[in-house]
Amino acid sequence: MTKNPVMTIGDYIDLEKLPVVPKERFVVSGYSTGLASFDEAIDGIRNELIAVASRPGAGKTALLLYVAEALAARGIPGVFFTLELKGSAFANRALAHSGDYRATKALPIVVEDGLSCIADIAGRLRELKKEGLAQWAMIDYLGLMRATDETKPAKDQYREIVAELAALRKELEMPILFAVQLPRGSGETLPCIHDSTIDDNLVEFCDSIVVLSDCASTGLTRKWRDIELAATKRDS
Repeated sequence: MTKNPVMTIGDYIDLEKLPVVPKERFVVSGYSTGLASFDEAIDGIRNELIAVASRPGAGKTALLLYVAEALAARGIPGVFFTLELKGSAFANRALAHSGDYRATKALPIVVEDGLSCIADIAGRLRELKKEGLAQWAMIDYLGLMRATDETKPAKDQYREIVAELAALRKELEMPILFAVQLPRGSGETLPCIHDSTIDDNLVEFCDSIVVLSDCASTGLTRKWRDIELAATKRDS
């Protein structure tokens, strides 16, 4: 079997490579993202499985990208599994988000755009961890992931995927963040952590669930007005 090539975000940007920004100090209990409301909600990025849930258009992909860039800028390499965008489109989005071509190209972010099965994602993440290329992982998004056994009922496949992500996080001892799309709401009611659309499997297997209730966009900067943390902290 031919080994998949490692494609970093810089491979999609045609500029000179720059050295990685050195690591910075710890803030809170884990790594700081620089986004105060998010850091306060989860106490920094640690070895946890974190679900970032929102309705369409509330900024969950942008938030994962923000966190990925923040970690990579501190010299902490990781992988972004983008199930919706191709690598080039993802890189363009990252460039638009940061506004700094050279700095974005230098980020130690591996971009994986061809995997959707949980078994393939897990296998690739193990490879990257072994090679020292990934100390964290982002997955965008849960609804596009496939279970190993697709003959099972949909609800059982969903549970299998979330359970395997939890086991993978524990095995590799690294933060894994993944986006979850909530159903579109009606009226002006915003989603919250007690919303019935928050799946029980997320509560059971995730260390933290962050619900993005709303997002405002100003130019290239997104400001999340309401970030809420689920009271779901497991002892394991």
